[in-house]
Amino acid sequence: MSSDARRLGPPRASTWAALALLLVFALRADHSAAHKSTTYDEIAHVAGGLGQLLYGDFRLQPENGSLPQKLGAAPAFLSGVRFPDRDDPAWREADVWSAGWQVFYTRGNDLEALLRGGRRAILGLALALGALVFAWSRRLWGPAGGLFSLALYTSSPNMLAHGRLITSDMAAALFFTAAAGALWLPLRRLSPARLLAAGGAAALLALSKFSAVLLGPIALLLAGLRALEGSPLPAELPGLRGPLTGRRAIAAASLGTAVAAGLLAVAGIWLAYGLRYESVLGEGGAYPWERLLSRGGIIDAAVGFAREHRLLPEPFLYGFSFVNYRATGRPSFLLGEVYTGARPLFFPVCFLAKTPLSTLGALLLAAL
Repeated sequence: MSSDARRLGPPRASTWAALALLLVFALRADHSAAHKSTTYDEIAHVAGGLGQLLYGDFRLQPENGSLPQKLGAAPAFLSGVRFPDRDDPAWREADVWSAGWQVFYTRGNDLEALLRGGRRAILGLALALGALVFAWSRRLWGPAGGLFSLALYTSSPNMLAHGRLITSDMAAALFFTAAAGALWLPLRRLSPARLLAAGGAAALLALSKFSAVLLGPIALLLAGLRALEGSPLPAELPGLRGPLTGRRAIAAASLGTAVAAGLLAVAGIWLAYGLRYESVLGEGGAYPWERLLSRGGIIDAAVGFAREHRLLPEPFLYGFSFVNYRATGRPSFLLGEVYTGARPLFFPVCFLAKTPLSTLGALLLAAL
């Protein structure tokens, strides 16, 4: 941080200001959630999370990460919610929509309590992401920069909307941000604690959203940038004290950091699944493995190899394959057109249409 950044304001005052912004954000999001009906995905997330918490079974809702599902369903689980038993057709056939409909509407559960508890649990993730945005920005640009970034975050309609819904979106946003930051830490000072933080954040991301595979190229890019920078890399590892110097040594350490974080993430995934490979995937509702891996290609081949050698838990591999299989056939809507497949303009158009003008303006100023 520059000396100018340090003079922008006392950190203690900025921390209180940040807490005030987060409190206002929480109140606005919670008030909005209290007046919104059930959204489409929330039924599936709660049902999937309850199946995991009650039966230790991952057959329901395999396409979304287990972590946000369990978090969103935890308040209902702790309250003793009524859930379909294992003889129910919805459970035997892995029909998440039927199971979720029963939980929400036909088994006498308190609908408002289901939504309120689960949504507040996810709101905790949104607050954690806001705190991370503030801390990261303050580290780079001082207290004023941290508050400016947090103000954009807490006033964003996207964050207010998704920060109080029982889905995996907020968990993915939080842990993508945390994982990217945690990966950079050992590239500035290499230590066991920082490597564990990088691996742990990567594992939490993988348990939140299967798009976590994008973190692999990001890690390699960060390692490459650190190697190109070439400045000495302080190291605090067993048998290695003092800074690493020379581009080759720094490049090797940077690549090793990325690989070590990946291996630690794999270990974290195994721990989250109780060190158990097998999973019962249902009899009729879930797609059979043969169907999921029927198209071939590099992704199916990689999953097949990992499954054959049990490199990752089966429910994790199944969920990843489920997402990959369904991704090419989902109907979508863009600019008045309903279509199946992909459109290169989809995400750029959504980004421009859904991002507040103030944030777009700040991004333009940052680029300039």
